Amino acid sequence: MQKTIHYFTKKLLAKANAIAIKRGYNRALMDDFVDGLSDKLKYPVCYHIVHRHKRGEACEPHIRVFIATDDEGSTVALDCEWNLFQTLPAVGVGSMIVSNT
Repeated sequence: MQKTIHYFTKKLLAKANAIAIKRGYNRALMDDFVDGLSDKLKYPVCYHIVHRHKRGEACEPHIRVFIATDDEGSTVALDCEWNLFQTLPAVGVGSMIVSNT
């Protein structure tokens, strides 16, 4: 089974972050942080879950993503609009081998 990893470009990350701020989601990034990222890199989503709250109240479902920002394992959390997450580019990474031993 091949695993697929979604990723952000700096441009997509800036767009997702602007939506998160506009909608008042709990997890958004500082604009200075996004501005300081490289335009040339891809920022993979390490983990994601469906999230349905903002400011302690129920809201439309969106995706909480944890994004790798450097090669040392640093990550940031961002609440990403559902449809934008579904359109993120992705790459396949090898096969997952399951063993019963």
